[in-house]
Amino acid sequence: MLYLVFDVFLCFSLLFAIFRYMEQLYRCKETAVLGLENGYFTCQLQLSKCKTSFACLEMATVVYACVKIYDKHIWRKHGDGASMGMDALKGKRLVIAGSRKTEEMSAIIEKQGGTALVRSLQGLTLLDEETLEAPLRRFAAEGADWVILTTGIGSETLASNAEKLNIKEAFLEQLSQASIASRGYKTTAYIKRAGLKAVVADDDGTVQNLIEKLEEYDFAGQRIVIQLHGEPSPELERFFAAKKASEVISLLPYKHVPPEVSVLTQLMEELVAGEVDVVCFTTAVQVQYLFRHARKIGLEQQLLEIFDGQVLAAAVGKVTAEALQLIGVQRYIVPDIERMGAMIIEVAHYYEAQGLTK
Repeated sequence: MLYLVFDVFLCFSLLFAIFRYMEQLYRCKETAVLGLENGYFTCQLQLSKCKTSFACLEMATVVYACVKIYDKHIWRKHGDGASMGMDALKGKRLVIAGSRKTEEMSAIIEKQGGTALVRSLQGLTLLDEETLEAPLRRFAAEGADWVILTTGIGSETLASNAEKLNIKEAFLEQLSQASIASRGYKTTAYIKRAGLKAVVADDDGTVQNLIEKLEEYDFAGQRIVIQLHGEPSPELERFFAAKKASEVISLLPYKHVPPEVSVLTQLMEELVAGEVDVVCFTTAVQVQYLFRHARKIGLEQQLLEIFDGQVLAAAVGKVTAEALQLIGVQRYIVPDIERMGAMIIEVAHYYEAQGLTK
């Protein structure tokens, strides 16, 4: 939607500039030539003795600037098409580990000459209201010294479930009295919407960075409540245990249902057989499921060697990249902009730079 608004704005700007330009030409009775040079509009003016000649030139400059901006916008949106060929992924087999927007990602891969293999490692994410009720009621009644919120949707789900249990007012009151630590910009946005304030917030959306921010605080003898999305966070639990917290309570609004074993088995066989060039991970849990399965069948070390050798790991953002790093993968790429399309373009740039297309 943002891109569409930007495109419309640029179109109107161009039309207005051209209209003003032609108006000035009419008034000045000048002759002007609009042309193309190196992909951009150029303007040649045969200036006469006219007070408004500089206004004409100014309008032409606006046209030129708008086209330049538009060209930059297209580059940021789609990648540097001028420097990247249409066959940047020719002969490459890319696994899509996510379950969302797989058709769009496949289209981008195929447009660059690659082959897309959808092997969803995401599984299902289900709301677990029954398991959540008891710890949520306890928090609303007893509170905590610190509350660690790790996802925006998880935080909103806690509030929503508290409302269903008729304890939302007490829930929000306990939140307001606790010291809050926030991971991720969506979580921070929820905190602001709820009229709350975080004492600590991460810089890059990773749990590791949040832990670094919490290092300076004393948690000895304190009760800690951690909101998680669907998986335990052993890093946070170890951190608070080392800090001598008296109690650590985890609230998991959602639970992940693992992907089909047949999908995990198929992907492992393809990786071992050298039938995959890239695995594109869009969430940290996909990384965890794949390596958990490899560990179960005794191939974890071989999988690490595969990723450090012939298969490239691609992460959609810093959180997913952190999961790869923590599990031991040393070689991976991550785009500057946390978007699935940007990840594929980054992979294409990588192979083109390496000259590794088949």
